[in-house]
Amino acid sequence: EEVFINSDIGDTQVSYSVCTSMDMTSCRTYDCVFLTIGTLSYHDPYNLKGTSGYIQTPYPTYNTLDEVKDTDNIAVIGTGLASLDVIRYVTEHHPNLPLTVTSRSAKLPRVRGNMPELQFQYITPENFNTIKKRHFGNMPLTEAIALFKQECAHFGISLTELLSKENRTHVEQLQFDLTHAEELGTLQSLLEGIKENMNWIWNSFNRQDQEQFLNHYQHILKENSNPMPPRTAELLIAEIENHNIVIKANLQNITYDGQHFCISYGEDKNNCEYYDVIINATGSKSHLSELDGDDQLVLNLENRQVIQAHTLGGIQIVPETNQVISPRYGTLHHMFALGQLTNGINQSRNGVNMIVKQAVDVVKLLLQQSKA
Repeated sequence: EEVFINSDIGDTQVSYSVCTSMDMTSCRTYDCVFLTIGTLSYHDPYNLKGTSGYIQTPYPTYNTLDEVKDTDNIAVIGTGLASLDVIRYVTEHHPNLPLTVTSRSAKLPRVRGNMPELQFQYITPENFNTIKKRHFGNMPLTEAIALFKQECAHFGISLTELLSKENRTHVEQLQFDLTHAEELGTLQSLLEGIKENMNWIWNSFNRQDQEQFLNHYQHILKENSNPMPPRTAELLIAEIENHNIVIKANLQNITYDGQHFCISYGEDKNNCEYYDVIINATGSKSHLSELDGDDQLVLNLENRQVIQAHTLGGIQIVPETNQVISPRYGTLHHMFALGQLTNGINQSRNGVNMIVKQAVDVVKLLLQQSKA
């Protein structure tokens, strides 16, 4: 329920109390705390949480249809990886099809290609350090993109062809990915390598360039570095061609009239499509300002000035060590945060492999501190 800092006024030494109820007799004092709370709660973009028939989170998927009737008409909002899990389960276990899947862009993740092991030739700490010395300690985003394009040329990657998805239907795009498994897989390996090194890449940019990256390039990294398995793509193609799945773009709004959900598209808010059940697969929140009672522990940590928000998401930490930076106590040398809670600093580094690496580094640091 609560994690707070014990420190007498004027004393720089701190310890940490962890409370499992609001009764302070439940609190125990620790020398070190790891904040490994997993993902934050799901977005509720249309303020439907608590409405009958609205499923706020699709996980675990095998419970998603527990309160759904066989005759219910279902729509899924969101077209990312979470929605693919929902699609696979619902099409197999729900007889009333087609299933409507919708979002503003209706973009699906790319298909995983044949990913070789690559060694960066241009995106290296040495090159970054050389360039940073000419630009007040930061790597300009334009020069980082130029190095990335040099990597693509070195590995024979045609960015224009692979990234262009204009005028392709969903089936055509999935088929394109399946038939370009080698080149697409090379690009995905390159992007995976960037994710694995994102700690020093991301924190070499100034704040303005970080925002530019999020606005113009993050979607490419997201679509291509979290690809779907080929057999999922084959399933989607079959289900779309058999009219069991309908994917729609330009989602505008969802309202509830007491019995049904009305989904409107584009600018015509009065033209509704009605559904009995909405499954939310829009993904989890990333900013502390978005949180509600579902993330009360995090809100309490912020309220007690143990943590502070990062403007690009999550909380402030020291990038190299994952130590929490408190607005009241400064760097907390024995409080560490890992995972999605650190997404503003650890941009695109919340996959399992990256979190395991962070955990190993954190434990090594802690052991070094204990021997000092």
